Amino acid sequence: MPPHRTQAPIEVVIVGAGPIGQGVAAAVARRRGLVLAAVVDVDPAKVGTQVAGVSVRRELPPPADEPRVAVLTTTSSLAKLESQVLDCLDRGMAVVSTCEELAWPWGAPEPARRIDEAARHAGRAVLGTGVNPGFVMDALPLALTAPCLRVDAVRVERVQDAASRRLPFQDKVGVGREPTEVQAALDAQRVGHVGLRESAALVATTLGLVTDAFVETRRVVVADAAIERAGRRVERGQALGVEQLGRATRAGQVMVELVFRATFGEAQSYDRVLIEGEPRLDVRIEGGVPGDVATCAIVANAVPVVAAAPGGLHTMADLPLIVGAAAPG
Repeated sequence: MPPHRTQAPIEVVIVGAGPIGQGVAAAVARRRGLVLAAVVDVDPAKVGTQVAGVSVRRELPPPADEPRVAVLTTTSSLAKLESQVLDCLDRGMAVVSTCEELAWPWGAPEPARRIDEAARHAGRAVLGTGVNPGFVMDALPLALTAPCLRVDAVRVERVQDAASRRLPFQDKVGVGREPTEVQAALDAQRVGHVGLRESAALVATTLGLVTDAFVETRRVVVADAAIERAGRRVERGQALGVEQLGRATRAGQVMVELVFRATFGEAQSYDRVLIEGEPRLDVRIEGGVPGDVATCAIVANAVPVVAAAPGGLHTMADLPLIVGAAAPG
């Protein structure tokens, strides 16, 4: 077995039985070497329902002798996630979470320090990951710099048709709402993409690109004509979605630039990574990485690596390569 894989079956506890939690549970149930041990949710309406053949429970299971990894799909906020992580560590479980702020947690040094200390003390690893942050705007561009003699700057573009995503994602980017309401919520970071700052910090720090400022701009994209897709209609003048631009700079020079655009009926979805350096690389994924499927897959695929990793708070740049697996059978 490779050194970063554990040989014993790994029990996985899913915390949060929403769409992503359910998707991760299904991925775990299909993956060789993983066992879906429990699904946890505090919502009374979900307790007792079935997810991937497992009955949802309200409380975390007690500590066990078998290796266990908790998957937390509950919040984007590190402050709200901290107590959940510490509880899992106290029960002897390593942690993988889709919390965007956990992908590069050192922007909130005190919660990050407390989690790191607890994880080291428990001898268990903690990782924040997902499709973005976790892959498209950080792990992927970092991997693409391997053949570069020199890296001067990095630009990543993620453009998505929100009509192809689940309804919670469409709500997250303000589809169908009044633009002034969406802009206010976007400015307050209640809607839109969370993670540009974290991805930029992870890329810059790992590559040694020194930066002294980060600025993010956010705007609402408004429909100039009515549009109907997948049984939903957005009227002229309503919000189609959002466009966000994050720039990490040094003395005004852009070192890492991240573009996120998600609109209802976007003409062409794609992901693009541009590495300025020697050599210059320009890589484009037509259609883009499918967000919901990819998040569930990345989290499930990370479980064996996190289970075998040393105790502490990690990023995607710290751990061995996370890969998929052949179907069982």
